[in-house]
Amino acid sequence: MNPSVNSAWLRSMTRRGLLFAMVCAVPAGVVNGIVGGLESVIGWLLAVGLVGLYFIAGVVGDALAVRRADAFGMTMLLAGFLVRAAAVALVLWLLASHGLLAGANRGNGFVWTVLAMVIGWTAGLVDAHRRARLPIYASVGRETP
Repeated sequence: MNPSVNSAWLRSMTRRGLLFAMVCAVPAGVVNGIVGGLESVIGWLLAVGLVGLYFIAGVVGDALAVRRADAFGMTMLLAGFLVRAAAVALVLWLLASHGLLAGANRGNGFVWTVLAMVIGWTAGLVDAHRRARLPIYASVGRETP
């Protein structure tokens, strides 16, 4: 893949994904503040940080793996996913074991914000892919970019 196309794709995925995730996260934060108070807002902040870092690491790691159009690139994609999943599990364990998710309001704020951001981020990626001008197949006899 052409590095300039890859860079444009990376910027588009990151921008649209984060935009849509925050469009969903901000109302979740407002509702958390109204319904659960400060404890729920703390859960919202923890969720925004964790999910935001996970998604940004995913886009950057996937963009690096996509630069290699071979089996090693696929191995990098899968290994990157496993590392991110393990990191999220570790962070969740640390948050729970140190009492940072203690209390119903804080836990509820965290869970509902994670859900809202995952839905928003996914919608943003779909929208970015829909807007991208990338060929999805190559015709016989035509050179692909």
